[in-house]
Amino acid sequence: MQTISVSQKRPVSRLAVTWVLMVPLVFFAVAGAIRPDAYSRNNDMDGSYTSLMTDQSAGLTRLELVTVLSVCALLFCSRPAGALKVAKNNKVFVFLTILAFASVVWSQFPLDSLKYAMLAAINMWFAFYLVARFDAERQMQLFCTLGWVVIVPSIVVALLFPQYGTVHEEAILGSWIGIFAEKNLCAMIVVLLLSAAFYISPSTPLLKIANTVYILLSLLLIAMTQARTGWVDVLCLLVYVGATKYLKRYKAKDVVFIGFFSCGAAVAGFLAVVQYYAAILALLGKDPTLTGRTVIWRLSIVAAMKRPFWGYGIHGFWHGLEGESANLSLAKGWIIPAAHDGFLDLWLGLGAVGVAAVVYSMVRASKDAFICFRGGSSSASEWYFGMVLVTVVINIASLTLMVPNHLAWILYVLACAGLSQEAKRIRLEMIHR
Repeated sequence: MQTISVSQKRPVSRLAVTWVLMVPLVFFAVAGAIRPDAYSRNNDMDGSYTSLMTDQSAGLTRLELVTVLSVCALLFCSRPAGALKVAKNNKVFVFLTILAFASVVWSQFPLDSLKYAMLAAINMWFAFYLVARFDAERQMQLFCTLGWVVIVPSIVVALLFPQYGTVHEEAILGSWIGIFAEKNLCAMIVVLLLSAAFYISPSTPLLKIANTVYILLSLLLIAMTQARTGWVDVLCLLVYVGATKYLKRYKAKDVVFIGFFSCGAAVAGFLAVVQYYAAILALLGKDPTLTGRTVIWRLSIVAAMKRPFWGYGIHGFWHGLEGESANLSLAKGWIIPAAHDGFLDLWLGLGAVGVAAVVYSMVRASKDAFICFRGGSSSASEWYFGMVLVTVVINIASLTLMVPNHLAWILYVLACAGLSQEAKRIRLEMIHR
């Protein structure tokens, strides 16, 4: 089976473009929440009434956003043909972007929807640029480099400056957030950045040691966030990584059979979780409502059924006590900022049409992964499909689907596009055998 190894090409860390890319990548990793007033906002009051709090750093945030988007535009202009070629092979994401722009017409808040549609378009092209600019090996190197840039400072800040790097809300006091705005985001992004470390092949003993340290630091940070959803995400990643490493012992045709058997086992496991979810949640220190999420889901479904096909427009639903979201906030007794489920949140924004498009992208990615695994999976295809699976798990209790300026969504688009390229390569190899 093909394995990606570090080639004789210059490592990505020695390319000037890599360090230019760190500007937007770090911004997207922290979801644009780098703010000097983080400490003043890190308290029980803001945790409960975030939607009612004024943004003391709006000017700085706009400056950061303009800087980041300018860098993205310049990078895209350096390789427009390559990005357009990737777009041609991944029309579903182009469709989603067009749908986002179209949703401005029926949005409750058209100006907000227009702004978010523009950001979604820029993020999509940024992902396409990365696929066109770097091969899979260098993509993994790039995101491991990004991991070092965000993980080490996060641990340092949490240990040396706990007033900034840990949570000060009473219910989750002391949880690590590092340079991130909140613990779930921290855990989620670190899990995704960790995935590349399992599939990259360091060329020297020193790089192997560095890769092992990277993995251990990532696991430490995820554990210390105390984010139960992050723990589930990393557990799913580790199970997937273990399975892909184990299956390398078998021939490609046997891998397909084992894959079908594993899917059956996964379905059985899911049914068992549904049956005993209350006991499992109790072991994780969670209540049966998942900290109120199930109540929000029920209320959100009622709201989504009022506009089931087209939704309320991208970022056109959750506006505190304005618009349709006011009914949910009043029913719950506090300001609800989001649906806490990626698929449900997407349904509210872009309707069943948007959800169907994203589900189609997942089905297509699974089909491409099947072709890659049947033809002899590469480390690249395994890494890409791992990110797709983790994205599905993440969006059960969090949201990243079509969320602008969010690294998780950019990585998902990159993973689907990368799998498409790998599957195309495998097909060509099979034709010429």
